[in-house]
Amino acid sequence: MPTKSSYFRAPSEATRDPGTAGDLSAADSEGARSILRVEAARMVQQPLNPAVLEAARQMLDRHDLRASEALQLGSALVAREMFAGLEVIFVSAQPRLRQAAAAERFETLDPVHELVAG
Repeated sequence: MPTKSSYFRAPSEATRDPGTAGDLSAADSEGARSILRVEAARMVQQPLNPAVLEAARQMLDRHDLRASEALQLGSALVAREMFAGLEVIFVSAQPRLRQAAAAERFETLDPVHELVAG
């Protein structure tokens, strides 16, 4: 597990109930919830503010994202600026969102297929 890192994750994405887009099996969902509980202290909660909204608008211009995805990525960009010097890992089960985050120079993590050993 990386040290001196912040994880940016949309909690609802990691624990989504089966039956919605991006389904997780019961075992994967429980694994994601376990990691979420452990990592919650290191996660960044970024409120919507003008900087986040502007970053999200820029993400919509640069990437093929939904508005909610652009808000997640825009929030992560603002958080990364706030925590300069710390490695920020963008966690998402959505391939399109991970691809956009990687293009913005984030290290990315798929919580379904790349669970971090704890």
